Amino acid sequence: KNIQVYEIVPPAVQTNLGGSHAFGEPLDEYCQATFAGLVKGQQEVGYKFSDDARKMGSREETDKQFTKLNDTMKKMFQNQKH
Repeated sequence: KNIQVYEIVPPAVQTNLGGSHAFGEPLDEYCQATFAGLVKGQQEVGYKFSDDARKMGSREETDKQFTKLNDTMKKMFQNQKH
Protein backbone atom coordinates (compact mmCIF):
# COMPACT_ATOMS: atom_id res chain seq x y z
CA LYS A 1 0.00 0.00 0.00
CA ASN A 2 2.81 2.43 0.83
CA ILE A 3 5.36 1.06 -1.62
CA GLN A 4 6.03 2.56 -5.04
CA VAL A 5 8.31 0.99 -7.62
CA TYR A 6 10.32 3.11 -10.04
CA GLU A 7 12.09 1.73 -13.08
CA ILE A 8 15.09 3.59 -14.46
CA VAL A 9 16.31 2.22 -17.80
CA PRO A 10 19.75 3.70 -18.50
CA PRO A 11 21.38 3.81 -21.91
CA ALA A 12 25.11 3.38 -22.37
CA VAL A 13 26.70 6.40 -20.69
CA GLN A 14 30.14 7.93 -20.89
CA THR A 15 31.91 6.81 -17.72
CA ASN A 16 35.22 5.25 -16.75
CA LEU A 17 33.53 2.12 -15.44
CA GLY A 18 35.15 -0.86 -17.12
CA GLY A 19 37.76 1.38 -18.74
CA SER A 20 37.53 4.69 -20.49
CA HIS A 21 35.22 4.93 -23.48
CA ALA A 22 33.69 7.74 -25.49
CA PHE A 23 30.49 6.07 -26.69
CA GLY A 24 27.18 6.52 -24.99
CA GLU A 25 25.33 9.51 -23.68
CA PRO A 26 27.06 12.22 -21.62
CA LEU A 27 26.61 11.27 -17.97
CA ASP A 28 25.53 14.72 -16.77
CA GLU A 29 22.81 15.02 -19.45
CA TYR A 30 21.50 11.55 -18.64
CA CYS A 31 21.41 12.26 -14.89
CA GLN A 32 19.65 15.61 -15.34
CA ALA A 33 17.00 14.08 -17.60
CA THR A 34 16.48 11.12 -15.27
CA PHE A 35 16.06 13.26 -12.17
CA ALA A 36 13.70 15.59 -14.07
CA GLY A 37 11.54 12.58 -14.96
CA LEU A 38 11.48 11.41 -11.34
CA VAL A 39 10.57 14.90 -10.11
CA LYS A 40 7.65 14.90 -12.58
CA GLY A 41 6.43 11.68 -11.00
CA GLN A 42 7.32 9.35 -13.87
CA GLN A 43 7.62 5.81 -12.57
CA GLU A 44 9.33 4.53 -15.73
CA VAL A 45 12.22 6.66 -16.91
CA GLY A 46 14.45 6.06 -19.92
CA TYR A 47 16.72 8.35 -21.90
CA LYS A 48 17.05 8.56 -25.69
CA PHE A 49 17.80 5.01 -26.95
CA SER A 50 16.77 3.36 -23.68
CA ASP A 51 13.50 5.28 -23.64
CA ASP A 52 12.77 4.24 -27.22
CA ALA A 53 13.58 0.62 -26.34
CA ARG A 54 11.38 0.81 -23.24
CA LYS A 55 8.40 1.87 -25.36
CA MET A 56 8.80 -0.76 -28.10
CA GLY A 57 5.67 -2.74 -28.57
CA SER A 58 6.23 -5.12 -31.45
CA ARG A 59 8.82 -7.67 -32.48
CA GLU A 60 9.42 -5.64 -35.63
CA GLU A 61 10.31 -2.55 -33.58
CA THR A 62 12.58 -4.61 -31.35
CA ASP A 63 14.39 -6.11 -34.36
CA LYS A 64 14.83 -2.67 -35.94
CA GLN A 65 16.38 -1.24 -32.75
CA PHE A 66 18.58 -4.32 -32.33
CA THR A 67 19.93 -3.92 -35.88
CA LYS A 68 20.52 -0.21 -35.32
CA LEU A 69 22.44 -0.90 -32.09
CA ASN A 70 24.53 -3.63 -33.73
CA ASP A 71 25.43 -1.37 -36.65
CA THR A 72 26.44 1.43 -34.28
CA MET A 73 28.60 -0.87 -32.15
CA LYS A 74 30.21 -2.44 -35.22
CA LYS A 75 31.22 0.99 -36.55
CA MET A 76 32.56 2.02 -33.16
CA PHE A 77 34.77 -1.06 -32.85
CA GLN A 78 35.97 -0.81 -36.44
CA ASN A 79 37.04 2.79 -35.82
CA GLN A 80 39.00 1.76 -32.71
CA LYS A 81 41.17 -0.63 -34.73
CA HIS A 82 42.65 2.22 -36.79
